[in-house]
Amino acid sequence: MNNLYKWHWHLYLPPFVSSSNGIVWIWNLARKLRDKGIGPVYISLIQDYPGSSNHPRIFDEYIVPTSFDDGLQKIGLYPDFVEGNPLNAVKVIRIVGASTLCLQGRFMMYSPSDYLVSASPAANSFLNDIYFPTEDVEDLKQYRVSKKKDLVVIYYGKLRIWPPDRRLDKLLRQFNRRVVITREWPSDKFQLRSLISEAMLLVSMDALTNISFESLLLGTPVYMADPAYEGNYRALNLKGLYFSLEEIPDLDTLRQLDERLVKNVESSLYTYSNGFPQKFDKFISDVLTGPPVGVSGLRAYFKSELQFYEKEWRRSPLLVVSSQTKILLFVLLRHRFLAYLLTPLLLIKFVPSFLLPGRLSLLKSRIPNDEIIYAAFRKSKKIRELDIF
Repeated sequence: MNNLYKWHWHLYLPPFVSSSNGIVWIWNLARKLRDKGIGPVYISLIQDYPGSSNHPRIFDEYIVPTSFDDGLQKIGLYPDFVEGNPLNAVKVIRIVGASTLCLQGRFMMYSPSDYLVSASPAANSFLNDIYFPTEDVEDLKQYRVSKKKDLVVIYYGKLRIWPPDRRLDKLLRQFNRRVVITREWPSDKFQLRSLISEAMLLVSMDALTNISFESLLLGTPVYMADPAYEGNYRALNLKGLYFSLEEIPDLDTLRQLDERLVKNVESSLYTYSNGFPQKFDKFISDVLTGPPVGVSGLRAYFKSELQFYEKEWRRSPLLVVSSQTKILLFVLLRHRFLAYLLTPLLLIKFVPSFLLPGRLSLLKSRIPNDEIIYAAFRKSKKIRELDIF
């Protein structure tokens, strides 16, 4: 069968994590490629990546070693955070999600011979996107409720450490019940969707998250407390997605499940679904017959990333929240003065335990992960100028 094709498509992916919409999406990209019938499609797991893959069994037949060779020329597809060409592919495709400059604090070392494509129109407005919804719209209908509870859900995910809008607390106190969710809790999808569906409002502290789309499809409006990606979201024309406290309707309006909200979001997602085949065909054609990004294209991409990082992201450090401890640290780090106070913990963290008195040694063992303290340290320093090349 392989001799019918010149190329095979080989994805180099992190372990499958059902709670990560980005990872679920890129694994499903492999299925989209196979459905096109343009050649064999394989997946290799990123070497030395933490965690083990608990992928659905349907992907078992995709999995091959990194060194797999079937005699065909290889097209390697990499998530945006992977540098180089570990698969030794003839053609290299970078699937760009959120800005790597924002997530990693630096540019990824891509090559002018690479092909760049965006995974989401909300994440990147410079590149062409091949976004397709991963939500099963029909499946979500079973979670919708006819009457909302006096409840607000606050989501903490990948968080930019930036000055808070102090009026948010006043908004949250208007609700009788406030529930915080994270990337890890609730781990049960039924509980998560039921909770969001019952709420009158979802407040996302994460500037770019798929949970906002899911909430709208469940009939629950969303307030994006971090407006970094507002421009990209606005271009999608989604009703029920708010970026300022003034836009949020009064509580009486929020109490009513607005079917027009759901219909609008469904229509928008269907529009993107219907447009996906044409975008996907163009993407495949560009990879097989078109030129790569080139030096000028790569410079333009890096320039757009830098502009977003400086103007919208405002050079803010990032904290990934998955526990109550990290939520507390996020709240502290958003206040510059408290960030300065936390900086001494960085010194304690890196001093060998045997050199510390007993109580400080115990404190060292209780200090959270280095990247959290590093976020405090970065907050108290001016980030150096970035060099594109």
